[in-house]
Amino acid sequence: MRPRPRPDAALRLFCLPYAGGGASLYWRWSGDLPPGVELVAIQLPGHESHMELPAFSYLDDLLPPCVEHIAPLLDKPFILFGHSMGALIGYELALYLQNNGYPQAHHLFVSAFRAPHVPDHLPDVHRWSDEELQQFMIDEYAMPREVFAYPGFNELMLPTLRADLMLCATHRCKSAWLLHTPLT
Repeated sequence: MRPRPRPDAALRLFCLPYAGGGASLYWRWSGDLPPGVELVAIQLPGHESHMELPAFSYLDDLLPPCVEHIAPLLDKPFILFGHSMGALIGYELALYLQNNGYPQAHHLFVSAFRAPHVPDHLPDVHRWSDEELQQFMIDEYAMPREVFAYPGFNELMLPTLRADLMLCATHRCKSAWLLHTPLT
């Protein structure tokens, strides 16, 4: 999603959201970026405007269609930014591009996620009951309890959230692959 297409931009910034989040998280950024930078907020299947699609539970399954979707936009220098789950996806996306002959990111910026070689501290969170998962989101991420009482929310969002958490929990670092993209 490009909230403000800038065909003359010299650089593209691809942004990846946190678990349960979507591309709209980054829309406001487009107004704050210099004119030479175009924002591309990546909307994952199962999130926001792509709710009709099933969310991916495994990163290796997500990467090929993600790259197919963004490949036409790799025609100019680009950087990647991922927050939380988006940091993990950004790291693996940079590796996938590097190892499959695509243009490489000029930089990868990450926030709020463990190093990819460190195992998830909650490996079974995606297997928890709905009630346990709700309490976890309230306690760990300050999600308001009232959100879960909203009609239809649990049926709509919990499967996506559970898939996102499973994507993070089941990730295993491919230590033989060294990322050449600068990382901050």
